[in-house]
Amino acid sequence: MIYDVAVAFYAHSAARARLATATQSLKDAKAIEAAAEDRYHKGIGTIVETSQAHQATAQANLAAVEANGRMQDAYLSLVSAMGISPLTRIRVADVSGRKLSPSMMSPVESIIATSLSRRPDVSAPMPRRGQASPRRGRRKQSSCRKSLSRPMDPIITAA
Repeated sequence: MIYDVAVAFYAHSAARARLATATQSLKDAKAIEAAAEDRYHKGIGTIVETSQAHQATAQANLAAVEANGRMQDAYLSLVSAMGISPLTRIRVADVSGRKLSPSMMSPVESIIATSLSRRPDVSAPMPRRGQASPRRGRRKQSSCRKSLSRPMDPIITAA
């Protein structure tokens, strides 16, 4: 149960952060739309520019509505994971400004190195991107030689 509550709590926190971002994007889109309409009314802007700004505002509004719905879903998931009634309203603490504890600050590289050392199939040397393995390269080269050494087929055209 503790794991489910913790996962639901952090999912709710993430959904709340996405809602804040979407709300800010909507605010910015409205400001851009107002500027585009102002430019159009002064004869500097075009109707296309104004229409594109209006479309961007509509898309940002849709994103904000979707983010709000996802946050409400995450809240209901949290409440149900806690085992309390969905009609109960609780205030969820904001943890976005909290610092990680020193024990969680170990370098990511050491975690990756430890994980890779446990997997011999992953730690084996692999060819770099764009380079073929030696076996493939020889096979490709020999098939090229074969195709170049055989005579070309005659091309028949109708006159």
